[in-house]
Amino acid sequence: MNPSSARPRLRYEEIAEHIELMVLSGETPAGTKLPSERDLMERFGVGRSTVREALFALKKRGLLAVNGGARARVTSPDPRLVLGELGPVVRHMLAQPDGVRSFQHARAVLEVALSREAALRASTDGIASISAALEAEPERDRRPIVVRRD
Repeated sequence: MNPSSARPRLRYEEIAEHIELMVLSGETPAGTKLPSERDLMERFGVGRSTVREALFALKKRGLLAVNGGARARVTSPDPRLVLGELGPVVRHMLAQPDGVRSFQHARAVLEVALSREAALRASTDGIASISAALEAEPERDRRPIVVRRD
C-alpha cells in the first residue's frame, strides 16, 4: 500500500497554505525552485490538477513564478502585482452605499503608514531632494511639511 494513499486527500487550498508558510517562514526563500509537480503530488497524496490549482493560487498571490514546463520558483513581492490585485477590490468597495467614505478612510490609513515608513528610512540627501522639489511647486499647492526624527 502506498503511504500517501493512507492519508486523507488535501484540497488545493491546504497545499497552497502549506507552501505559503514555507515561503513566509524563510524555509523556501525567493529564487528557490519548488519540487516538481510529480514530487508534490506524491508528498501531498493528490492528483496533478490539485497541485496545479495550488501553484496557480500562489502565482496569483505573487508568491510563485509558474512557467509551463519548468518547476515553479519562489518570487519576491512585486508592488505592481499588489496594486493590480487591489483594482477589483476598490471597484467593489466604491460600488457600496458608503463605499467612497470607506475608501477614503482606507486610503488615509495607508498613506499615513507609507509616510511614516518613508520618514523613518529617509536619508538627509533624500529629504533635501524632496524639499527642493516642494520649493519648486507653486505657492498655492504648498503646505508646510515637518520632518521629525526621534
